[in-house]
Amino acid sequence: MGERRFSESVTTMERLYRAPFPWESQEAKGAFDMTTAHARVVEFIAKPGKNFDLRKCIAASVLPFLGQQPGFKNSFVLTPHREPRLVLVFSFWESELDSRETQWESAAEIQRAVLPLVDSFSRVRTYQAAFPDSTETKTGSAVFNSTGQLC
Repeated sequence: MGERRFSESVTTMERLYRAPFPWESQEAKGAFDMTTAHARVVEFIAKPGKNFDLRKCIAASVLPFLGQQPGFKNSFVLTPHREPRLVLVFSFWESELDSRETQWESAAEIQRAVLPLVDSFSRVRTYQAAFPDSTETKTGSAVFNSTGQLC
């Protein structure tokens, strides 16, 4: 059963990583030919023995709620192997303003759903995220400067 869940998780992450991002635009291209987006990361600390229940609650309540928010594009959930009580929800947004102002973790509906399962909301951060346009390895010649160092 554990192997099947792991395999499903890897497949899901691969699909997320390889999927074209719907917010792609020419303006979103950074200097390194990468698509940029805006992310909001909310860290929850589950009550002892409740991390599985919290992840189920996030899948059943939080992710559908996010899907209804203006500017929302995608999300995923991470739990560190060494800190299973820490559950991180990454949500991706159309604009920096959306990522900063859509404080979904404070919504009454979300609070009611997760409060019985969490000790705390440990941190909320927003980021600019960059995604490579391709997951294929690009090959080419290495470039060295006049002192022989790789550029």
